[in-house]
Amino acid sequence: MGRQNQKDDTKDQGEISQKREIWMDAITHGSPIPQFAIDSDHLIIYWNKALEIYSGIKAEDVLGTNRHLNAFYPDKRPSMADLLVDGQEDKISELYTEKEREIPFIEGTYDRTRFFPGMGKSGVWLHLTVAAIRDDLGRTIGAVETLEDITELKKTEEKLRENEAYIRTILDNLPIGVAVNSVDPNVSFEYFNENFLKYYRTTKEALLTVDGFWNEVYEDPVFREELRQRVLGDSASGDPDKMHWKDIPITRFGEETTFISARNIPIPGKHLVISTVWDVTERKRAEDKLKTIQMKLTGAMDLANMANWEFDAATGMFTFDDWFYALYGTSVEREGGNHMSVEEYAQKFVHPDDQHLVAEDVKRAIGATSPGYISKLDHRIIRRDGEIRYVVVRLGIIQDKTGRTIKIHGATQDLTIRKKAQEALFIANKKLNMLSSITRHDILNLIMVVRGYLELSEDIEDKTVLKEYILKEKEAVDAIQHQIEFTGFYQDIGMMEPKWHNPSKIVDEISGSLNTEGIQLDNSLKGIEIFADPLIEKVFYNLVENTIRHGGHVTSISVSYTETETGIIITYRDNGVGIKDIARNKLFKKGYGKNTGLGLFLSREILSITDSTIQENGKPGEGVRFEITFPKGNYRFIEDND
Repeated sequence: MGRQNQKDDTKDQGEISQKREIWMDAITHGSPIPQFAIDSDHLIIYWNKALEIYSGIKAEDVLGTNRHLNAFYPDKRPSMADLLVDGQEDKISELYTEKEREIPFIEGTYDRTRFFPGMGKSGVWLHLTVAAIRDDLGRTIGAVETLEDITELKKTEEKLRENEAYIRTILDNLPIGVAVNSVDPNVSFEYFNENFLKYYRTTKEALLTVDGFWNEVYEDPVFREELRQRVLGDSASGDPDKMHWKDIPITRFGEETTFISARNIPIPGKHLVISTVWDVTERKRAEDKLKTIQMKLTGAMDLANMANWEFDAATGMFTFDDWFYALYGTSVEREGGNHMSVEEYAQKFVHPDDQHLVAEDVKRAIGATSPGYISKLDHRIIRRDGEIRYVVVRLGIIQDKTGRTIKIHGATQDLTIRKKAQEALFIANKKLNMLSSITRHDILNLIMVVRGYLELSEDIEDKTVLKEYILKEKEAVDAIQHQIEFTGFYQDIGMMEPKWHNPSKIVDEISGSLNTEGIQLDNSLKGIEIFADPLIEKVFYNLVENTIRHGGHVTSISVSYTETETGIIITYRDNGVGIKDIARNKLFKKGYGKNTGLGLFLSREILSITDSTIQENGKPGEGVRFEITFPKGNYRFIEDND
């Protein structure tokens, strides 16, 4: 029984060994990788099917021979397998000069990559792997070598190298700076071109130091840290819009500051970014210069009460800015935007009697054929607060290649003050001419009186009568002198342009110059200015002087203002004897009253130059009440901290 079992075990082991040989033969011969083996005598003992197909040499033609190199080299030379069998591993490096490496997990195994020019049409690249075949005692009894055609892989690698060189050439010659680097936690560069160094004004050595970028590029430690934190934060966000930094100053002590803009582009799957930088110094300087010019221009336009605008002929729409709307007493928000049609603009802001002028001016500009066409138009506008003002509009055109007007650009200037000054001067001249005629007539009449009394005096012997005539003559001469003095004063009216005045300060100054002892002054005119002839001070002076001289026992004077729909009323009051009703209608006539006729007459004339009026509507016995009315446009509210 024991012998039978032993016999069966031997049979099983034989079958297993036979199967193993079949399997190994099938595996090796069926392997897609070309492979051969030699024994210790360098004779071929194995040549698989894949190698037959690849080399075109049948196994039966080389088995038992040493012609295994015929498939690869035209000349006789040892293969890696031959050197391994002979124990000459050190010569592998001499004959196979490509860098070798020993496969770490199998002792005595090497692989090589080598070009075989004699194979194929133009040579092939083979990846060679060789391993020793050892017996049970560890002695080398042969070697097995595999060959893998990696020609296509090599071609791909070569193509990649060519592409890399091509890309590097492009990057090296781009007009912007380009780098590939990490950002966080440290800045470390893998590539940068010359422009990257140039625009950051640094050196290659500086960038090769880990995180040396920040210290070398940005001198100011405070700015450096602020920018570093900003860049790190923006980069961590992953938002492409945030990873764009504009107009960064690059400073060097004792040198001119330059400016750069930069953008980082993350490389997916890596902790790297493509850093780009370009010089914007000239643009920045041009922009700064333009801003300076614009500030000066804006200041000049503000002083000149001027605003720009543009009209698009294609859309029929004006484009207005904040300055323009401010000139019209409104805002972009209130008007619903910067754009407005001709019709809407005319309806909202142009005086009804002048709307056709604006429409015709735009029409002429659109139809103009000369590229140098310009026009000037004076018209009235109505501000949002209802005030009517005078403007002058100057415009030019922009034409396309066909000579068709595509845009109109213009400037609107507020001429209200100048216009009012011109009108005031005209009125003043007219009044002066009228007064000159009246005064001349009055003086001639008085001269006739003097001559009449002189002629009568020649034949009068009665001294009493003669003295009476002489008295009449003196009165007439005094009247002539008074007329001449008045004319000299009146000629100053309208000689200077109207301007803005602070009535509160005027009243305070007058109160200080006159003897107002015992009179309580309530001045409530702070916070306003009035537009009037420079002689407006005489108006208030005359009122206060009349109160002191003719008001009786006055103990209080008050001045205040009230705004109405049509303007503002300044009210002057005292608690004196007041004006009798019978005298009120003649109060402002030339020469009426007790030394006051010329003063109140002049006050009315001074005010009338700027369309302002004065009237008295107090009650007799309760003091005077003068109301001075200034129309819209002739007053404004101010901050008065005095």
